[in-house]
Amino acid sequence: REHFVHVAAEEVGHGRDADFAVAAEGASLGPYDYTSVMHYQAFAYSVSNRATIVAPTAIGLRSALSAKDVAAVNFMYHGCRRRFARPTCMTSVAGTGPGVVLRPGESFPVDFTALYVDGSAMTVHYTSTAPANRAQWSVANGGSVGDQGSARAVFTAGNADAGQTYVLTAEFRADDGTSVECRADVSVEAVAAQANVALETRGHHGDEVVATSGTITDGYAEYPAQTIDSLEIVGRDCVVTFTHIGVEETAGCAWDYVEIIAHGGGGGGKFCGATPPAPLQLSGSGFTVVMFSDNIFHGTGFDLAFTCGDLTPAPPIATIPPTPAPATLAPQTLSPPTPAPPSPAPPTPAPPPPCVELTTREHNGQRIEAACGWVEDGYELYPDHANEQLTIVGSNCRIHMLFLDIEWQTFCNYDSVMVMSRPQDGAVQMKSCGLPSQPLPSPVQLAGDEFTLFFNSDSSRRYSGFRLYFSCDGGAPLPTLTPPTASPPTPVPPTASPPTPIPPACIELSTQLYNGFTAVGQCGTVEDGYDPKYPIGARDEMTVQGTDCLLEFLMMDIEPHPYCLYDSLDVFDGSGTLVKKVCGLASAPLPAPIQLRGSSFKLIMSSDSSREYSGFKLKFQCQ
Repeated sequence: REHFVHVAAEEVGHGRDADFAVAAEGASLGPYDYTSVMHYQAFAYSVSNRATIVAPTAIGLRSALSAKDVAAVNFMYHGCRRRFARPTCMTSVAGTGPGVVLRPGESFPVDFTALYVDGSAMTVHYTSTAPANRAQWSVANGGSVGDQGSARAVFTAGNADAGQTYVLTAEFRADDGTSVECRADVSVEAVAAQANVALETRGHHGDEVVATSGTITDGYAEYPAQTIDSLEIVGRDCVVTFTHIGVEETAGCAWDYVEIIAHGGGGGGKFCGATPPAPLQLSGSGFTVVMFSDNIFHGTGFDLAFTCGDLTPAPPIATIPPTPAPATLAPQTLSPPTPAPPSPAPPTPAPPPPCVELTTREHNGQRIEAACGWVEDGYELYPDHANEQLTIVGSNCRIHMLFLDIEWQTFCNYDSVMVMSRPQDGAVQMKSCGLPSQPLPSPVQLAGDEFTLFFNSDSSRRYSGFRLYFSCDGGAPLPTLTPPTASPPTPVPPTASPPTPIPPACIELSTQLYNGFTAVGQCGTVEDGYDPKYPIGARDEMTVQGTDCLLEFLMMDIEPHPYCLYDSLDVFDGSGTLVKKVCGLASAPLPAPIQLRGSSFKLIMSSDSSREYSGFKLKFQCQ
């Protein structure tokens, strides 16, 4: 199961842990089925408004038995076994259907399964039109797989595969002479790695470049306020060397920063100040560079150079056998089909032009000409890692925010809706977040002939989103509108129990021992408190009363993830705002110090249901 979904154990309600456990004596019949009538919904038994099951596609639809539900029942019960008078194929690619598209360097598991019920054992025999070292099979060619045949091919795309489509075939042969052939198509995007590229983050928001070497700069003479640009480099085990940095310096780089995020590995971090850091040795399949600034100071930005290895060793091209034209396969739907792009709007009638109804979800990446209209996010609760943008072509537009329910943070660093006029100039006109209980932002008057909306969310909390109205030259002014009803309020965290007595001098604490309590002190240490490793399913939280505290990490060994989605130490300031999610291995550099504001801070140590690590230790010093 862990190959297909992630169970967020910390979000599961009390007494429901057993409902999410994998049966020790269960039998697997066929590939993973996201559409099964037995599959829980994403928010099943959640103690908050966050998902308990994180999946790459829709789950818990429960409208009817899926095709794989029917096949499994037919297999299990004798009265229906006549339907499997010969081996039956149930091939899938996890999360995508029978076909998958990879980029060079990416890997993906392809599952082949066949069911047979007459007691005859089967053997698997496979072929591939791809080079021999591309697919690693879990069962030897000709190996026995019983009457519930299953084999997995982990396919890794190489640079020489760009633009190719391969066919992987697993034939299951029964002792009685019957057989079935399971097939899957694997296509590799035609993306060739570039060398010695010259790039800039300015105006980019997550764009990917496949490269083995080059330079990256912020692209500004002086970066402006409210900059949030990012660029992704696809490569293997990259080395990043800063040649210049001029970014406002604060403890923990809390205000302006350049962040390097390693893809699937470690070695990155946040950087600010005027002294370039030591070269960064990253692991994984590339990195993201983020340039962020708040709304106060400017700086000269950054310049860096990078080198990356090839994504995969490419075999001699002469060894690739001729690629036959694969048969068109009827896909088995594992997830709902991607909605078709909206049909072009009919020709604009004579003035006055009609106002439009748009969503960043449905119209992501589009450029639409309109004089007035409404824009909203388009979700009931917006998902993690939303990264959507919509450009409106219209002159001198005025923006009215009508409804706002987006995770609050002073500079909207976590989730936000942002308006940029002429985004190529990097001019941020509005960046908003907040709850329905807070005042709405004031209307904004734009200049120019177009503007772009950016809607972004991180990986923590989900809210109802936003709705706004825009009116450009020739468009109708803001009509009388009734804002949509706000979603149920975010659950209030439990009230901390009375504080413990003030210990003398510096204090020694642990989240395990002080779980649910408040301690008072100006200095001390905090650790997880488990020996030798923290357990699965841990969720310990404690509060320390102290003014404007500085946290410095002494040890960090928490399951790594680019966004700390599995295990994490969450740091909150005195207002209850999540300041930082921290994770990483003991072999990686320690996280940067965190400067907190307010009269207290809270730590939450949580782990999911998979791996155990040594935990953390930090020291704190308050004013």
